[in-house]
Amino acid sequence: MVITNDEEVLLSILRKIARGENKSSEIEIDNINWNIVLSLSVKQGIFPLVFKAVYHSLSINLLEEWETKYKSHIEKIDRMLHIIRQVLDKLGNDRFSFLIMKGLPLSFLLYGDIYSRQTSDIDILLFEKDIPIVYELLGEFGYRSVVGVENPYENSSKDVLDLPFPLLKAFDHHECFELFSRSDHHDISIELQRFLHEEIRDLKILETFIASRIPITVNGVCIPTFDVFHTFFCLCENAYNDMLEGTPKLRSYLDIFVYIKKYINPKSWDSVITKSNQYKLGHVFHLILHQINDLFGTIIKKSIVESFMLVKPKWNWGEPIDKLVFASDIEIKNRYKRQVINYCIDKELGNIQFIQNEETNVNAIDNYHYASVLTPKFKLRLRYLIKKENDNICFYIYFENVSNQFMYNYNFAIIFMDITYSENYWKSIELIWDDKIRYKTNKREVSVLHLQNTSVMKVEIPIDEVMETKSPRQIALFRFSIIENPFYNVKYYWDISPGGFAFTNSCIAISL
Repeated sequence: MVITNDEEVLLSILRKIARGENKSSEIEIDNINWNIVLSLSVKQGIFPLVFKAVYHSLSINLLEEWETKYKSHIEKIDRMLHIIRQVLDKLGNDRFSFLIMKGLPLSFLLYGDIYSRQTSDIDILLFEKDIPIVYELLGEFGYRSVVGVENPYENSSKDVLDLPFPLLKAFDHHECFELFSRSDHHDISIELQRFLHEEIRDLKILETFIASRIPITVNGVCIPTFDVFHTFFCLCENAYNDMLEGTPKLRSYLDIFVYIKKYINPKSWDSVITKSNQYKLGHVFHLILHQINDLFGTIIKKSIVESFMLVKPKWNWGEPIDKLVFASDIEIKNRYKRQVINYCIDKELGNIQFIQNEETNVNAIDNYHYASVLTPKFKLRLRYLIKKENDNICFYIYFENVSNQFMYNYNFAIIFMDITYSENYWKSIELIWDDKIRYKTNKREVSVLHLQNTSVMKVEIPIDEVMETKSPRQIALFRFSIIENPFYNVKYYWDISPGGFAFTNSCIAISL
């Protein structure tokens, strides 16, 4: 992956800003398309700092255009501060345990003012039990949550639906759909978060984070936010989550660099390492601090980075962060999917093989493996067995308890994927209900054996049909999926799944 000259220029400016060379007179770069560079800075979330660093190099016309955008940024931050004041007055500082994450208080902590960071929303971290009443209180002064009709996450158009209650963005998601003011501009949202993405979900740890809050007086407004120590954890966890979602931004890494430069001394690392291991965030710091060194030069000793305990797989992205930040979302997500699959293969291959010439015993629990399917309403746990019978691949899918009750409400799919993940998938076998008695798939019937409180589905798939043009003994990956029906008049879209399928939370490797 090769980055462009304009991207190289933006990186050069970023590093100069990080070193404190952020005065316009100190940054001299010739023969540059400043319009492209500034547009890139907006996308990377560092426009205010970049504009202040390079405005003297702009032509009169460009300066007028981008100065207007900078003034618009200033006005937006002022409106955001006004909204925060309204929110704090409405919620009260003692009525709920909550704090405002990142945003304006973070800009003040890092840069000493509220205008240096580019931000567009107000993130409120609070306990899940308090979300409904906070949602209602915000509604009393004109805030509502909306979702797009065609795509719930595209809620900036007029074709939206009002939500009468707080709704998580997906099953077990960390936050609800954004709230917008009915009267204000549609460019500032309030987000209610019940934990910090996927890495900080434990209630006891969350209690520690919320209890760490301190008041910061920003332009006359006293804002509760993370203390300085927990701010570092929030910054690194946020950068890690953006990385996994395929949306890493230079802003996150500049924030972390500035934080380390301003608040971390050699003796501080012992506390950070101890607490990160206690919070089970060692893998987060291990990756992000490696990337900080890659981007800005080695500012953190390798021995310190390697001291963080890995509790999750160590991802190898194949490219340094200065290239990944300019990759497309799809490129990043495909890289991550390939890593998940490779991890799965290393872990599972050899443990799961076809069993030849044996009688199938659908009640032999020890023969089954497990997978979970996440839906907006519940977490479905499946037991399944894979066997090769004659020239067929046979999937025995065992539904029990809650999964049996919901069996008739959802259509299923078995999806085969190439081990290289060069394509999203090469075969999708959809299982559609017919009169709640049998599944049908590709004009064939699928047997369902009903037992007490359970059902066992047998799906027979000819190996030739799955193989198609694949070479013999091809190693494949499959996933069970639920084909989501519309939920609350909107369709759910899943982060990394093709075709609108809700994948199980694990890949299984099989040898054809």
